[in-house]
Amino acid sequence: MAVKAQELKDRISASLTLQLITDGFTYKKSANEYKRTDGDYTYFFRIEQVLWGDHYSINVHLEISHKKVETIVENILGKQRHKFTIGNTIDRIKASPDGRVVVNGDLGFVILLESDVEAAIETLYEYYTNIAKPYFKKYSSLTALDDIINNEPYEHCPAHVGGMFYERCLKGLIVAKLVHNPRYSELVAIYNEEIKETFNEEFIAAYEKVRDHLATNPLS
Repeated sequence: MAVKAQELKDRISASLTLQLITDGFTYKKSANEYKRTDGDYTYFFRIEQVLWGDHYSINVHLEISHKKVETIVENILGKQRHKFTIGNTIDRIKASPDGRVVVNGDLGFVILLESDVEAAIETLYEYYTNIAKPYFKKYSSLTALDDIINNEPYEHCPAHVGGMFYERCLKGLIVAKLVHNPRYSELVAIYNEEIKETFNEEFIAAYEKVRDHLATNPLS
C-alpha cells in the first residue's frame, strides 16, 4: 500500500466531510471522528484506521454522549477518561437483532490498493446512512436511553450500550433517576448484585459512590 496513513485519512475525510456536514457533523482530525451536538446530545462517528504491513484495516465506532448524565458522573467521581454514555462498534450495533443481544458481526474492511479508497469512502457513507443515523435517532431521548440501559440483560452490557459494565450500572441509575423510572429501587437491587461479579474493587467503589450520592441528593 503506497498511501501513507495521514494521506489516507485526508482522502477519506475530504469526501466524507462533504457528505456528513449536511447533517451538522464536524471532523476532528486528531481523533479521526465526526461529531455533532444537538442540545444535551453529542453523536460520534469514529473511524479506526490501523496499518498492518501492506494494508489498512478500517473499523467504525458509534458513540452517544448525554451532557447531563456525564456531568453528574464527573461531579461525583471526578474527571473521566471518556464521556460516552452508550456506544459500540458498528458491527455489534448492526448485528444485534434487538439492541440487547450481543452478536459479533464483521463490518470491518481492508484497504490494500489505492483503487480501494473510493470504495472505502462509499462503504463508510453507507454505514453512516444505514446504521449510524438510525442508531443516533433511536437513542435521542432519555426515555430511550433508560429503556436500553435499564432492561435485561443485566449480567452484561446490551449490544447497543457497550462500554464497561460498571459504567452501565452507575449511569443506568443516573438515567433512571432523571426519568423517574418507577423501577428505580428494583434496579438498585439488581445492580448491587451484578456489580459484585466484576470482582474489581475500583469499579465497585465507583458504582457505590454514585449509588449512595443518588440516595441522598436529588437530581434537578
